[in-house]
Amino acid sequence: ENWERNTLYSFNVVSTISQAMRKRTLSKGVRPEHTYLLPNWVNLNEIKQQTQVEKELNPYRKELDIAKDDIVLLYSGSMNKKQGLEMLVDVIKELKDVPKLKWLLAGEGPTKSGLADKIEGLADVSLLTLQPPERMNDWLNLADIHLLPQKGDAVDLVLPSKLLGILASGRPLVASSTEGSELGIVAEQAGIRVDPEDAPGFARAIRKLVSSQDLRSRLGVNGRKIAELRYGEDVVLLEFEKEILSILSHSRAKS
Repeated sequence: ENWERNTLYSFNVVSTISQAMRKRTLSKGVRPEHTYLLPNWVNLNEIKQQTQVEKELNPYRKELDIAKDDIVLLYSGSMNKKQGLEMLVDVIKELKDVPKLKWLLAGEGPTKSGLADKIEGLADVSLLTLQPPERMNDWLNLADIHLLPQKGDAVDLVLPSKLLGILASGRPLVASSTEGSELGIVAEQAGIRVDPEDAPGFARAIRKLVSSQDLRSRLGVNGRKIAELRYGEDVVLLEFEKEILSILSHSRAKS
């Protein structure tokens, strides 16, 4: 611990990728003026919201046999204990009365085989592999609702990397996160936040979004705006350049 503190104190600026990590840095004695938030970014030209026509022509719809009026619920990412994907099995069962739902669970990880056993026999649920980066825009736009489950003991130190692509795609999400966390705040603006491991609450949130295309559209637009204002590659790197120039200017002034 002493080594860590001494190392942090030896730098002019310590950067973090989330507010929660910045707070952790401050708790170790780093002064606020010596910290800088450098979040991950997303390429807004590569990931952008498709129009209704583009959505209907999305090649994934034909490949996965998705009808025009189906509503696609998509999870894409790591499959490990942190995600608590087994909760989604309960959610799927809870919503079996809702017609025209297509569940797509894509990813790799140690819990995938167990998840496969649990969804066996469930209608309209597909377990897929991670999709190639060059198809990511079509893949993210395939979703009507993105799913971000998370266990209660998962620490909200960073925003899930997949979140930025979701926001850029202009599709709403349902996310498990604690109230007031960085993910929780974003989820409440671009979708619906649910307490971790609350399967009934997660199901209610999906039911609410499924019942209102206007709500889905409005929240999706909010998400895209968040991506443009906070997480666009140009925005983040321009602010980073300003910070570097400011540091160099102060350093020269002292010398």
